[in-house]
Amino acid sequence: MEDITNNFKNPTPELKDISLDSFDISIRTYQVLKSKNIITLKDVVNQPKSYFNDKNGFNKYSLKELEEIVKNNNLEFKPEEN
Repeated sequence: MEDITNNFKNPTPELKDISLDSFDISIRTYQVLKSKNIITLKDVVNQPKSYFNDKNGFNKYSLKELEEIVKNNNLEFKPEEN
């Protein structure tokens, strides 16, 4: 996975490597992330927001959970490709 650390407004090595186990997310969201080999906060923000859609097993609630985590940690998703 490409490292897009520039998506971190205030990057710290500890923050971007935080396991998703550390966050209060639903079991469904956690299981789908794990099945996609997304296990850290860094893995989440290395994807565009559109990746987290129904096609990949996510639902609107899962996306809302991830948006909240990203926002609360002053991060941004990878920019969308044109």
